[in-house]
Amino acid sequence: MKKYTELMIQRGGNFKQFSDAEAIAIAQVWNGLVGNWEPDWGSKDVHKLLQGDQALIRLAETPIEKRPIELALKNKQAPGSHKENREVIP
Repeated sequence: MKKYTELMIQRGGNFKQFSDAEAIAIAQVWNGLVGNWEPDWGSKDVHKLLQGDQALIRLAETPIEKRPIELALKNKQAPGSHKENREVIP
């Protein structure tokens, strides 16, 4: 979402970049309502995907049970979505 906003600004759009707190909250809501893909990915891949974004890297390194928004939405689902039920792969 940060990258999308950056690209839209480069194309002349009038968008406000997300703050770190907003990006963290959005990521946790998405993970809580739609599903968290992180367990399927290796840490190295997650870091590469996040392109050095320290706030999101810190979130990825935080155990899911210590993410307050994600934890609060654990058993909820967004209308029209299919929630992924992913398990950590050893």
